Amino acid sequence: MGLFRRRRRDLEDEAFRVDGDYADSDARYDDGYEDGYEDEYGDHEAGEVGGDLFDDAGPYDVEDVPEDGVPRIDLGALRLPVTAGQSELKVRMRPDGTANEAYLITDICVLTVGVFAAPRSAELWREEWCGDLARDMRAKGAAVHSAAGAWGQELLVSFPGEVNRFVGVDGPRWMMRAVATSAPERAENAAAALYELVRGTVVVRGEVPMPVGMPLPLQLPPALAAHIRGQAGIS
Repeated sequence: MGLFRRRRRDLEDEAFRVDGDYADSDARYDDGYEDGYEDEYGDHEAGEVGGDLFDDAGPYDVEDVPEDGVPRIDLGALRLPVTAGQSELKVRMRPDGTANEAYLITDICVLTVGVFAAPRSAELWREEWCGDLARDMRAKGAAVHSAAGAWGQELLVSFPGEVNRFVGVDGPRWMMRAVATSAPERAENAAAALYELVRGTVVVRGEVPMPVGMPLPLQLPPALAAHIRGQAGIS
């Protein structure tokens, strides 16, 4: 069994399923180093691969949400677009009952998205996280290449039987990281699905001060949160 298949199985064991056709709920939340890394890891120009449902403006800060009529699943800090081809949405639950990553599982790939607190005056992905991630993945034996994408530097991280494309977006006081994990022969289609997800996502940072790099907690719609508590025997 390949790594991608094991990844899907792990997600099914560890996360909670939300049906892919879940409708958008009403918004309940309002807003609250080094250059030259490309030379170290190699700068491979990559042609853009993506769907055409959204333009290149996304991901959107909550102050700039477009009136595009696209239904979005409200997870608090993230509002994820519901698009064709999505089969399941899962969130990884922490012991304290909160979640900080969402997974969209499709027939071709697993898409992972999370959002983190960032400073006003620095670009967390470009200046720090991208290089750190590349070094960490190389230390684990992965083949790592950088690529210039619509939002700047991307990472292509390959293990035997598995390709991971990392996209980071530096926004106002937040940084979003999204990953497409697929078999090598599905990498191009996985990239298209990833770009479509990133373009259509809305970030709700909030005004609460948070340490740089801390995940913004995701919050499930009340009915789903109650279902999880019921499964866990929590009243």
